[in-house]
Amino acid sequence: IKGRNHQGDMLFQVAECWYFVVSERNYYLLHPKGRYQIAKSLNELETELDPRQFFRANRGVILNRRAVQS
Repeated sequence: IKGRNHQGDMLFQVAECWYFVVSERNYYLLHPKGRYQIAKSLNELETELDPRQFFRANRGVILNRRAVQS
């Protein structure tokens, strides 16, 4: 997935992303390298992501199951 921050665009392996979130009508991914804006909505991501690896916790967050500890 492609993300963008003040340093430019980067490509990420989806499995490495901790979660996806919406904030003030913008969509972001949180990765060990930082927070990056993405062009896809959470609804789009939900249909594309593997449900065995990711789940929608609420309207504003999709979590990586491996990133959840409790």
